[in-house]
Amino acid sequence: MSVNSNNQKLSKTLKQIQLHAQVQVGHLLTHEELAALAGVNKRSLGDWMRGTSSPSGMGAVFELLSTLDDGAVKTILRDWRTASPTKSTKKLKG
Repeated sequence: MSVNSNNQKLSKTLKQIQLHAQVQVGHLLTHEELAALAGVNKRSLGDWMRGTSSPSGMGAVFELLSTLDDGAVKTILRDWRTASPTKSTKKLKG
């Protein structure tokens, strides 16, 4: 898969994450707020959202997760959240 194609897939996935997060918190999230939740700067997130670049390794992680069934993905993400709780994960819970 080409780098540009991978960047575009990641961009689409990040936009889906943003939409789901907005529904969960009940309001639109700016790129600045989303960047804070992700623990990155606003410029990096903007580049990822536009598909002009992607964080090293993120595409590989999504590719691996996509090979698993939904239950396994949910378990892995729940374990990730519990192993490293942050303000952002608490903020999205409501």
